[in-house]
Amino acid sequence: MTNYREILRLKSQGYSQRQIESSVGSSRSTIREVITLAEEKELEWPFPADLTNDELKKFLYPGRVSSAGRKIPAISWILRIALG
Repeated sequence: MTNYREILRLKSQGYSQRQIESSVGSSRSTIREVITLAEEKELEWPFPADLTNDELKKFLYPGRVSSAGRKIPAISWILRIALG
């Protein structure tokens, strides 16, 4: 799971995207996207201590379906696509 709090905390301390990538284990594109979305929404560190990563995700990505809410496609559809 992406650690939004840590990405934005490190960014506020002047770390480069490459340094943040190394620290949190997220891709550079994810880090760039999180930073861009936070800037667009004027979200700045420090955050309230009780603001969770899930709440940050909902704020940064409103309307995005969580991985738990995704439906698994039917096996017949998968086989039809895979086997042509």
